[in-house]
Amino acid sequence: MNILVHTDPWSFWLPNGLSVLLVLLALYFAPWRELGARSIRLHLLLATVVLLGLFWVKVGVNVHGVYTIHPVLMSIVVVVFGLRLCLLAGLGAVLWMHVLSGNPWENIGWHFMVNVAVPAAACRLLLYGIYKAHIQNLFVFLLGGGFFGGAFSAFFVGASAVILLWVAKSSLLLTVLDNGYLFFLMMFPEGFINGALVTTIAVLRPDLVRSYNDKFYLDGK
Repeated sequence: MNILVHTDPWSFWLPNGLSVLLVLLALYFAPWRELGARSIRLHLLLATVVLLGLFWVKVGVNVHGVYTIHPVLMSIVVVVFGLRLCLLAGLGAVLWMHVLSGNPWENIGWHFMVNVAVPAAACRLLLYGIYKAHIQNLFVFLLGGGFFGGAFSAFFVGASAVILLWVAKSSLLLTVLDNGYLFFLMMFPEGFINGALVTTIAVLRPDLVRSYNDKFYLDGK
């Protein structure tokens, strides 16, 4: 979800403050040594930033010229890179999106929280639950981490948007609530796109999927 207009003061300070905190934590705990050890992962991360920002600008449903709703694709990014690198890649994509679209720069924190942090955390919790449930079935990983991870992320995008706007007492809240059904309509396309991408990468290049463990899902160990 991208806001196309200037936000109210609290809608600026609250998400920007939370975003700075999360980015600093991600920078500190990110697996930099592992990322630098394989150049293909670094190249893939940079490509993700560029393509994700471009996708957010070109694909979406405009709502009254106030905001747009689009697939966020955080599920596939979490599956491939893990949560910490996903947050950093998401920040880069948000910055790139603002360069391409000309959106108000004070909305960066909002876009980071709603499009990146919240759906990424939801997807990571779902993957963690699948692993802890000890369900050693590759189909469950692909369906849960891909399709359902993507579908639920669309719901959490809408929920986090409403919560942040409500806490900030923003004038945009009523507009978002009046068109809240759009977030539910986005659940299937979000799930389908993420599910297809997760399946493709896990089958063709499982070595690039950080959250995938072939010994666990295929060997039963």
